[in-house]
Amino acid sequence: MKTDQVFGISPEVREYSYVDRGNLDDEMLRMLGRTIHVAVRGPSKSGKSWLRQKVLADPITVQCRLRKPFVDIYVDALSQLNIAIQIKESRQGVFKATLSAKGEGGAALLAKVGFTGSLGRERTTLAELKHVGHDVDDLRFVADIIRASGRRLVIEDFHYMSTEDRRGFAFDLKALWDYQVFVVIIGVWSETNLLLHLNPDLAGRVTEIPIDWIRADLMRILTKGGSTLHIEFDAKVRDKLVDLSYANAGLLQALALLTLDDAG
Repeated sequence: MKTDQVFGISPEVREYSYVDRGNLDDEMLRMLGRTIHVAVRGPSKSGKSWLRQKVLADPITVQCRLRKPFVDIYVDALSQLNIAIQIKESRQGVFKATLSAKGEGGAALLAKVGFTGSLGRERTTLAELKHVGHDVDDLRFVADIIRASGRRLVIEDFHYMSTEDRRGFAFDLKALWDYQVFVVIIGVWSETNLLLHLNPDLAGRVTEIPIDWIRADLMRILTKGGSTLHIEFDAKVRDKLVDLSYANAGLLQALALLTLDDAG
């Protein structure tokens, strides 16, 4: 077994040194079984995404990017379900888009929600009624497709959104809850209950799980990983590594790997 298979920062879970701190895995599973959105917050490299990977199989994962409008979340999510939405024009009073299945899976999902083919729609006045269920701005249609897929929508790096887009998506979360689509939102923020600040109507509809590490759980990372490698960290080295990690599991993982590299 190589040291970098046990320790280090990785987009995938390091099973040989992964630690369930404070039974958080069970808490996350319990929250995922309820009719609520789940917001996971914590510092960078604190293990938020690893936690999600451990407890949630085959989600629709959308990665936020700087200057990416929140409406692109739905475009990305449907793309992962083999459904293409191309927005041709979107401005006040006018919306044109085409929607099509990219494969048999996408066609089957569209059939489940009672829609096949493509669409083109133009609204010339704000007062004109929408053609319900046939454009990317119709959250019920998007929600129906996600529900039909049987997969959970996960939004990673929520903090990369602009403040305006975060607020806009927070209001969409209320509508998605009404449509029985329950989302996992993961990001870095310090405010408690950020989503409630953005949209008070989410009260009772979202729970927030903070990712915090205590010293004993950080020690367990080194003990578990060391056991896999058939080594034992000296007590002074172990204490120093935990001190230098500043209660951050990712930083501890990186420090452990560097220490083993230096030790040869």
